[in-house]
This record gives sequence, C-alpha cells and structure tokens, in this order.
Amino acid sequence: MTSSLLSVSHSLLQMKQFWLGQLYLKEGVAGNDMSRTNIPDIRIAFRYETFLEELSTLFHTAKI
Repeated sequence: MTSSLLSVSHSLLQMKQFWLGQLYLKEGVAGNDMSRTNIPDIRIAFRYETFLEELSTLFHTAKI
C-alpha cells in the first residue's frame, strides 16, 4: 500500500470509531451504541441473526 492509501484507511477507521463508538468492531448487539447509531438493539439482534442464517445457508449449499 502507498502511504496516502494507508493514511486514508487510517482516517476512515478513526471516523468510524468516532461516529459508531469504541465497540464498532464487535459483532451484533455488543457492537451497537444506540446513542450513536439510533438503531435499537432488537433490530441489530434481528439483522445479526438473519446474517448468520444466510451465511449458514450459503456454506451448507456450497458443500453439496
């Protein structure tokens, strides 16, 4: 990577952390700071559960 690309990448990570909170890298409800995202934990839990089910379906289908 070039130094300018690294700089942009680092800046993007800092912006995400600022807007989404310290825990933004954690999965599911653990990574949700509702005061910053304005998305209720129940919605995050639903999205995460749906995501995991879709991944499971994809990997199960790929094995067949």
